[in-house]
Amino acid sequence: MTAGPPVVAAADPGASREAAIGSPVGSPVASVDELIVLFKLPGVAETLDWGEALVALGCVDLDPGTVDATLGVLLKYQDDLARITGQPAQRLVEAARGAG
Repeated sequence: MTAGPPVVAAADPGASREAAIGSPVGSPVASVDELIVLFKLPGVAETLDWGEALVALGCVDLDPGTVDATLGVLLKYQDDLARITGQPAQRLVEAARGAG
């Protein structure tokens, strides 16, 4: 999923450089569908909201704790939150770092 970064940049011109280029936002969201089966994958709106939350928190580099703490912005269903929290969050962070 390579459309994530330009969409973030276009929808939020005030976003930090990290959010605009999709790191840390785009890569983990793109990796979700490859690593974990969810009831509802995050859409563009959820991705933008998550990016805004990360920028507001001053997040420059994702870590599993930050992913766990902010997943409620990205995912709509409790079952999906439970599927990603903990070790799966670690795998998403590792996948995003490997993609960068």
